[in-house]
Amino acid sequence: MNSSSLSHLSRQLLTVALSIGVALSLPVSGHAQSSPDSASASTVTSKQKVKVIIDRERTEGQTILLLKITVPEDAQVESFTLADPPRIVVDFKGVKVKTSENLTPPKNGVVKMIRLGAHSDKLRVVLDLSTAGTPQYEWRAGSRQATLRIVESTQGQAAPQPPTQQQQQPAPLSASQPAPSQPAPS
Repeated sequence: MNSSSLSHLSRQLLTVALSIGVALSLPVSGHAQSSPDSASASTVTSKQKVKVIIDRERTEGQTILLLKITVPEDAQVESFTLADPPRIVVDFKGVKVKTSENLTPPKNGVVKMIRLGAHSDKLRVVLDLSTAGTPQYEWRAGSRQATLRIVESTQGQAAPQPPTQQQQQPAPLSASQPAPSQPAPS
């Protein structure tokens, strides 16, 4: 099998795996019919076996950036935002990595850098945002992963920007609980 065929097969397998993973990990209620833009799915992996799958989902009038962060061991997951500069932070309590690391995501309208921070009691994943404020997003967590759905654009417009302020999201979610949403901008 030549490298071109192998690359094509790898992309097809990733698309199927991502589609299954998205279908299993994202809430269905309250969301319009959507279709992942599988041709744009990308995976970035750290030296510490932290994997981030990045994809887009198009719903009625919105483009959603999907990020699925997978870690090598069980953790309690928490998420919150910071306003200046705008960031989304995801803490994986109980996951230990040896060194901090920066990962460059594929070009998108929301996340410009993914930083992995090594702490004594947790792995901190920081999404540095390319937007002026924090866009509307929601997240879900399992024991070894977190899935974030971030509004990238609405009806061809840039993502709505809520007022800049630090917002703490609720503590860990189980995989069966619905994902909390940030309030819509006023």
